[in-house]
Amino acid sequence: MNKLLIWFHALPDDSLLGAGGSLLKAEGSLKEANSSNSVQNTVISVYQQNDTEKLISLVFKGSFKDFLDNKSDYVSTERIIAWLPAKTVLYHQLTVPSRSRSRVRQALPFLLEDYLLEDSEQYFIALGSIKNGQCNVAIIRRNLLIFLWQQFSRYRLPVSVLSSEAFMFSEQFIEQDGQWSIRSQADELIVCDNKELAFNADFNNAEIFLNSLFKKYFREPQDSELNVDPEANSAYPQTAQKLLVLETDNDKAVMEQVCALAEQNHIPYEIKAAQFTTERGLNYWPVKNTGINLLQDEFQLNKLKQSKVPYLKVLLFLFVIGVFSQVLFMTYQWYYYEHELTRLEQQVEDEFFSLFPDAKRLIDVRVQTLNRLNSLTSGQSQQRTFLNLLLQAGYLLKKLNGIELVNLRYNDNQLTIEVRSRKFIFKRLKQQLSGSSQIRVTELSSSKDEKGIHTVLNFQYID
Repeated sequence: MNKLLIWFHALPDDSLLGAGGSLLKAEGSLKEANSSNSVQNTVISVYQQNDTEKLISLVFKGSFKDFLDNKSDYVSTERIIAWLPAKTVLYHQLTVPSRSRSRVRQALPFLLEDYLLEDSEQYFIALGSIKNGQCNVAIIRRNLLIFLWQQFSRYRLPVSVLSSEAFMFSEQFIEQDGQWSIRSQADELIVCDNKELAFNADFNNAEIFLNSLFKKYFREPQDSELNVDPEANSAYPQTAQKLLVLETDNDKAVMEQVCALAEQNHIPYEIKAAQFTTERGLNYWPVKNTGINLLQDEFQLNKLKQSKVPYLKVLLFLFVIGVFSQVLFMTYQWYYYEHELTRLEQQVEDEFFSLFPDAKRLIDVRVQTLNRLNSLTSGQSQQRTFLNLLLQAGYLLKKLNGIELVNLRYNDNQLTIEVRSRKFIFKRLKQQLSGSSQIRVTELSSSKDEKGIHTVLNFQYID
């Protein structure tokens, strides 16, 4: 899966911050820029990394608008990380009364009331982790986030993380918890704890900024720690905050000032001289820690994922077709079996009325059939029932080959059977009955036509 990094270098004028890049009263004042930058002048760099290569390559540099207009040439990924200029995102650590994120969010306007220059509604505040009564927050102008959101949504950019550029490079140098990194970029200093806090200030305000930062976030060493041999490995305990100074040939003078301020505040530090460059830092991208993701709540990342509508439409269409086919097939089955059941019931009813023509007014064929059979056997001896007479007549006719049953009627203890045969059968039937004292058979009629010989026989018990 390809990964894409969009690095914003300049943003529209209504979101550019003044000296110190601070939205907080305690750390500086806000100076609104008066430039007329537009989307066309929003400058970005776009880097891409694929699955097979560790190094990333620069694929685009220019205006954000030009990139969006031609995004199909660059965007073939499901994951994009966007970095904003450090001075547009401010971080602060708050003491909160609850571990519930929903309750903390409700209390944010009151917790930040003394820090924000304007009404809290002008900002969007993203929550970080809540631990030991402390909560880290990231603050950004709401109109800037809306601007970015609109561009991401309009052009369907699957941006999963939106954060400050302060977190882009620190991870490769910081090796353990409690370490911070500081580097210079353009005319400002960027300090990062590699977790959720990052701060920036211009060179002119460096001393005030760093003294305030060291006092608030770096532990003051005990007196017993101040006289320890600096060459010894245990000069500073592992619990103390340690500052990693990322120095290049271009900013040695600035970083020397940083080291001097660290010594004055008894802050342990380590110089990474001439090791940090933007190109080298990008080779370690993507970093595991991206700081506090600004895409939360109404800007949460799942709303920015690339549209899957074409695939969803196909799947939905196939699903609907499958359901419709299943319903159609089940409807056909129901209709077929219902029709067959009706046909069989009608056939049984016709056979019943053919056997008992005087019962055509009956409603429940099954019940009335049982009643009729019971009536045929009630009041008679076990040997002189309708069923016994039918059994004996059927046994006699079975012995005669070529017999076709045409009709059968039972009335007044007499069984009338109409048959069709190829030959006259009455004499043979009489021969089979010779010596029988139970039933008597009488030939009522006999005629011959083109289909054969039609014979009407009468069977009854002998009194």
